[in-house]
Amino acid sequence: MFFHALIPFVEIVFITVMINYLFSFFWNTRSMDLILGLIAFLLIFAISSWLHFPVLSKLMVLITNMAVIAIIVIFQPELRVALSKLSVKGKKFKATTEFDKFLDSLATSVYRLADKKTGALIVIEHEDSLQDIVKKSVVIDANFSSELLETIFAKNTVLHDGAVIVSDYKIAAAACILPLAESFLVQRSLGTRHRAGMGISSITDAFTIIVSEETGKVSLAREGLITYNVKIDRFKSILKTLFCPDIEKKSPKEMVFLDWLIECKNWLKRIFADNWFRKLISLTLALIIWFVLDQSLTMTKTIPSVAVRVINVPEGQTISGLQSNGLLNKKTTLTLTGRKSILEEINSSDFEAVVDAGSKSGEWIATISKNNLVSLNPELNVAVHINKIVEKNFVIKLVPLAKEKIPVYVTKPIGEPPKGYQFLDVWPYHLSLPVSGPEEVIKQLKSRGLKLTFNLSDISASQLEKLHDSPNHRNVISFPVPSEWKSLVIPDLSDKPQKIDDAESKYLRIDFMRVEMLPVKFAVPVSLYIPPDNVSAQTASLALGNSDVVETKKGIKVITQQLYAKGVSETFLNVVKDMMEICVILNSADKKGGFQWSVQFVNSKLLEDRYVNMMITDIFDEEIRDMQPRFREEYLRNRFRNYMNRMQLCTKDDKSLDLSFDVKGKEVLLTALAP
Repeated sequence: MFFHALIPFVEIVFITVMINYLFSFFWNTRSMDLILGLIAFLLIFAISSWLHFPVLSKLMVLITNMAVIAIIVIFQPELRVALSKLSVKGKKFKATTEFDKFLDSLATSVYRLADKKTGALIVIEHEDSLQDIVKKSVVIDANFSSELLETIFAKNTVLHDGAVIVSDYKIAAAACILPLAESFLVQRSLGTRHRAGMGISSITDAFTIIVSEETGKVSLAREGLITYNVKIDRFKSILKTLFCPDIEKKSPKEMVFLDWLIECKNWLKRIFADNWFRKLISLTLALIIWFVLDQSLTMTKTIPSVAVRVINVPEGQTISGLQSNGLLNKKTTLTLTGRKSILEEINSSDFEAVVDAGSKSGEWIATISKNNLVSLNPELNVAVHINKIVEKNFVIKLVPLAKEKIPVYVTKPIGEPPKGYQFLDVWPYHLSLPVSGPEEVIKQLKSRGLKLTFNLSDISASQLEKLHDSPNHRNVISFPVPSEWKSLVIPDLSDKPQKIDDAESKYLRIDFMRVEMLPVKFAVPVSLYIPPDNVSAQTASLALGNSDVVETKKGIKVITQQLYAKGVSETFLNVVKDMMEICVILNSADKKGGFQWSVQFVNSKLLEDRYVNMMITDIFDEEIRDMQPRFREEYLRNRFRNYMNRMQLCTKDDKSLDLSFDVKGKEVLLTALAP
């Protein structure tokens, strides 16, 4: 993006340089009159483009096409000279710094010594002075040369035993005695030469080169650390990284740098100060040319997903796929040709195609041309910025318009309820949504209905906690469905959600209960049921017997263990007290076959009526109290039925109740009450 923003600037600079270069051949000549006329012509061209004068702009384009040929003919001699000067080759030079010469000479010497396995210790002075060591050594103070260095370290010379100190491209001293590195910092296998190299590099910023007399390998030491077996290419690379020519000292490089500064100053003067008026004219002309060309550049672009709007639809009719906002749900793809700078930036949201259905009937072919395009972006002027469009044809069919109420079925929510809560029910189950559209589509929607499904994962525990703490809620937490959830997308009619404004939708709620166990405070009877198909001589005489978990009270077999209920309220347990039992069912004619059991409610219709009457007389939820009596009763009855279906018996350790039966003689015994 940044580079893209710089492109106009780079183009203008380049055009300015070219124009100024050409002007240098015409300036102060009679040809300047023609140049000034050309500038005036381009200025008129730019103004006509900016003001969107279509006829004048077209005329200027035609004149420009002819003027280009005329300019080439008229200014042929000057152009030939200008082009010939472009072919002059630039000067080539190669600068070799003193440091590069020193480095090449040093590397040659070091690796010659390494090849001969001649031991050597070379210290290159950096910022920290080594004069104290130089004064105590044999002062050489000679220009550096590979021959001198190799002679010093020759085995038969007097100066070979010790280090050489190099300072400012000179060999300052030889036979230097260096401090040794501490023994605990180095390997025991290292000799005195390596220890000395590490020692001086640890107390100064000097750079040390060690050539091993035993192996002939080159090592480098700096800041007390050593690098072994360094090859010549890496050797040069390390030294170039650590050392650079010191331009602060008096040297020929200082003059090179000053010459470079002077040359830069002169270069800037030539660019901006010399012939400034000519360059200003060149810049102005470059801006005009760039603007004119930018406005005249065209491109072709294919834009998908363009919205199609149909207007003036006859009353009582509609079009298949026509949405309530007048747009077709089926979009189209258009190929546009126009101004490049505009087409590069626009997309399908910047305009739409408008089709007029007035005076049409039945099935007809609509053609989208430039005249059908309507801009939605103030920066886009269709008449000016779009030159042409590849015409697009598609079939439109007018059909009868129908209006109906579509049934909406509220289905069981998806997702998981918040931790610590369990889903109980959603109510009401049925709503309606008035819609209008093509007759066939409306018939299909009415026959199959619509489904409204909520996601329990969209409800947070904090929202339910807030409702639970309200005095209007006791056992059941009713989450009122937000208004933004009460909408449906009907793809056949619109791609936008349609709000459900059914009168009953204001009661739409999702009921939750806390996941908790309620003690069953009454003895639960247990009975044996033998289906008629399983009655035989063996099973007809079976009866429940007493055991450690079943006993007889007042002639009725009851569970002696403490039971707990989940998924219900205390009010529900109070209503079904003495009207609930555990029924054991013999599921096979063979008495040794397995048994099934379930919780049965005696006279569930009576219990339901009792529950509804109790809740109506003691309503804490204001929304339930404000419901119409019919809706309120239906809601409470649905809640009671959900309780009956969801109730789960469990033991005190929160495990589902699991009854195990055994047959002994003519008695069915409950032998275990396992979690």
